[in-house]
Amino acid sequence: MAEEDAQEFSSLLKSNKGDKFLLLFTLLKEGNLQDKEIENKLDANPGSYYTLKSRLLEKVQNYLADKVPLLENTEIVKNLNNIPQLIYSMPRETAITLLLKMEKECAEHDRPRSMAFIYHALKQLHIHSSKYYDFDQKYNKHLAYSVAIQKAENILSMFVKILGEYLLSRDKKHLDLFPIYKMQMQTNASLYPSHHLKVFENLLNIQYALFLPSSAATGNDRPVDDLLIETEKIFSENSKEPPYKYLQSAIDFFWLEFYMHHGMEKKAVVFYENVSHNAVVFLRNNFIAFPSAFLDSKIAWHLISGSEENLLEECRILSAKYAPYKEDVPGYVNYEKFRAVSFYYSGKCSDAVSVLNELFKEVSFLHLQHAEIELRLFLVICCLLAGKHEVAEIILTNVQRKLREMKNTEYENAAVLAKMLAFPFKLKEKIEKEKMRMLRDRFLQLNKGVAKMLDFLRMDDAFIARLLKSVK
Repeated sequence: MAEEDAQEFSSLLKSNKGDKFLLLFTLLKEGNLQDKEIENKLDANPGSYYTLKSRLLEKVQNYLADKVPLLENTEIVKNLNNIPQLIYSMPRETAITLLLKMEKECAEHDRPRSMAFIYHALKQLHIHSSKYYDFDQKYNKHLAYSVAIQKAENILSMFVKILGEYLLSRDKKHLDLFPIYKMQMQTNASLYPSHHLKVFENLLNIQYALFLPSSAATGNDRPVDDLLIETEKIFSENSKEPPYKYLQSAIDFFWLEFYMHHGMEKKAVVFYENVSHNAVVFLRNNFIAFPSAFLDSKIAWHLISGSEENLLEECRILSAKYAPYKEDVPGYVNYEKFRAVSFYYSGKCSDAVSVLNELFKEVSFLHLQHAEIELRLFLVICCLLAGKHEVAEIILTNVQRKLREMKNTEYENAAVLAKMLAFPFKLKEKIEKEKMRMLRDRFLQLNKGVAKMLDFLRMDDAFIARLLKSVK
């Protein structure tokens, strides 16, 4: 501490009647006595001496921090980018004091990247001190810790990327990758006791349970609701952590999926409303979840509540503020499907046909087999209802040929539906209705498991009547 500052600090201690603090400060500043000798001078035992010394250090730090102009001090503490200015232009003691304050704040909020930056600065300021090696160790530790958090983010991002591809392709090869990501995340999370790592691990495990076949899960997995509760508790206890307020939308979505899966729509209401309110932001976060799956849930929600005619207006409101990007193929396909379904339930099947035709022009479905079959069958239905019968027949013939080439018994549901859609062109009306109802019932019976599709369509008797009427 500069002599001028030392004198001013001593005067403050005198004015506050801090006699013992003043004596200790004077003895430490002179530096002529060992700790044991200072204890005797103060008539203190080792415990009280340690306490007094710690409190004095805190007073010194606060004094030096207050010497920095208020605005500048606030900006430095809040903005790590100002650390170079701090270490190059300020007195060493002041810089160290502010860095230690920043260290304390960052430690309270578990911010290892910031801590590594701070310890790097403290290393520079202690290059001629024995404390250099202590700060060097802390720097290396927090640098490794920050790498672990970045790795967790990367693992989660890759997991949700492959999850989107799997949900639209149902390619069993993807199922071999998910346990690998799960194990990598578990290993990475075990390196440090960190709420950040726990959150990323929970986000992966929740989606693993909600969106993958039950056979892919392991017997040691915790229940989804336990993971959700634990994650929300972490958010509550670390409310100042910036990313957590955005991750809350993902948790709301997972609660929605959880309750809808268990047929508990009443409990799902608040979560549906929360995600709907934040849908524009949530749909952009395709690196922490597969957010476009919410659009499927939105359709299902309206079908349950009998309000599917409102889908088009909600789609228009969403489209005014959000636009998907085509590089995220699964997300883009889901969004365009949502648009087509919205037109369908508003009786605008020609518009639905236009959306789907444009989608097939823009996107290669080479590796999205499941989505291609589902959407081409939906396109056939829309073409029939729009009076585009010749186009419908051509598309249907191509779908039936593809299904035969696949030789996949899991898609018997699609083959049965394709057969049902061919009947309006072939049989008399009375026979048509009976045959189509039989095939419709057979399709609904088969339509489960990994090959489940078109569950966004209400396939009641009125649906069949509309198809027959369209070709008469």
